[in-house]
Amino acid sequence: EARLSPTENLTLSAGVRVDDADSAGTQTNHAMGAVWQLGDSGSSMYANFATGFKLPSFFALGHALVGNPDLVPEESETWQLGLRSQLMQQRLSLAVELYSSEFKNLIDFDEQLFTNVNRSLVESRGVDLSASYKPESESFSIRAFVSYLDLDVVSSDDVLRGRPRWHAGVSAYTQLSAKLGLNIDYAWNDTTIEAALPLQSLANPSGLRSLSAYNRVDLALTADISPDLRAQFAVDNLL
Repeated sequence: EARLSPTENLTLSAGVRVDDADSAGTQTNHAMGAVWQLGDSGSSMYANFATGFKLPSFFALGHALVGNPDLVPEESETWQLGLRSQLMQQRLSLAVELYSSEFKNLIDFDEQLFTNVNRSLVESRGVDLSASYKPESESFSIRAFVSYLDLDVVSSDDVLRGRPRWHAGVSAYTQLSAKLGLNIDYAWNDTTIEAALPLQSLANPSGLRSLSAYNRVDLALTADISPDLRAQFAVDNLL
């Protein structure tokens, strides 16, 4: 991995990784990136490109029910383009990122075949937005985010399970006292596609079903009992 700063506001990076796997031979992947500081505005733009390689897991290959020893490794290419801003004396942070990925031989579970398979080509595109704020008192902070994901199994009617198109949430933390802190997380997930039980039937030959959008609230209270001991009380899924 190497980094270069040809100007005060521009940083370039590049890296190479070589994997030697018994079942897949030698695989070489690379990554490139650039970060451009927009003067003294507290903002920066960045762009990244990377290739990837992933061997099938032992579970995917050898599970007694759904394992498939004929699986081949996944390959991927990913582009990212983003903007980060620090405003209000760095108390407010804003970020937006666009990304696009292409996966070859993506490993997935096929409900109709009831085994793990390689999806020949999957395209993924999306955007992530986030904002966080911490006032001068530093006893309170809040962060919000929203994500959009568009997945396409190219030249196929197959869909990938467990990946909502929209996902959003808010997380807030407040210092109740010198030793007590409270964190509240709220998350919203869009409609998702999951496996149905039973997996196949005359009424549902695809073995899939649509799950409704849902909300979730988690709460955690932390207490510093001593300099070396912290206790936490958490309640998940209040809604």
